[in-house]
Amino acid sequence: MPKRTQEPQFPQLDTPQKVRIRSAVEYGEHLARTGREHSKAEAFRFCGTSASTGYRALADEHPRTHHSIEEHRGKAAKLSQKDIWHVKAMLQEHD
Repeated sequence: MPKRTQEPQFPQLDTPQKVRIRSAVEYGEHLARTGREHSKAEAFRFCGTSASTGYRALADEHPRTHHSIEEHRGKAAKLSQKDIWHVKAMLQEHD
């Protein structure tokens, strides 16, 4: 059976990098509206990123690295929140 190749893993951009790239491109677009020459490649070069990394940062609709997505790391809870409330209610009844 042939070996399965893994998808390439790209390092995740942190928030300051993404904001810096977006700001540089927005400033370049402002220059274009005022009639001055610019390119996105110049903005990426100014930010110290490659063109592919810059376009990846622009493609992501959120400027933040983490989008308030629930974390799934760590141990799974043994009891649900409903069970915890039930146990607390039972303990308060018997006190």
